[in-house]
Amino acid sequence: MLEGLRRVEREEGGDLYCGHLPFVKCKTLVVSGGQDKFVPSFHSEYLSERIMHSRLEVVPEGGNDLVLSEAERFNTLLESFLQEPDDKLTQSREFVAVPSKA
Repeated sequence: MLEGLRRVEREEGGDLYCGHLPFVKCKTLVVSGGQDKFVPSFHSEYLSERIMHSRLEVVPEGGNDLVLSEAERFNTLLESFLQEPDDKLTQSREFVAVPSKA
């Protein structure tokens, strides 16, 4: 497995899935902690920009463990997202970052 990851790093620049993000068809909630010391916020922004039917929520006081440390806030966001009608999110914006298949 480790050798496989090294190969992806060498040959693909470490990109396992980014090229597939524009093809995600379901609504997606991207949650990020504003105080995350391990994963910079641009990662969440990158995901949200490339997944057509996504919503980005940043919990300003949350860190990398926000699912635990900000559990109430996270659960409220998740519950709200899951109860939201699909069409509200899926029709929210146009998507321009679909790569060509050439």
